[in-house]
Amino acid sequence: VAPVNGEVRLLEGFPPKEITAAPSATIKEAGLLNAAIVQKIC
Repeated sequence: VAPVNGEVRLLEGFPPKEITAAPSATIKEAGLLNAAIVQKIC
């Protein structure tokens, strides 16, 4: 695994929008079951 320098954003849906759920939320609580999630390095 390569180190990442910088900020990471998690996006879901189409068009992709930033996930705004609390970091401690589960996938189910965040409403992301069966969602396509994209990790973007900024």
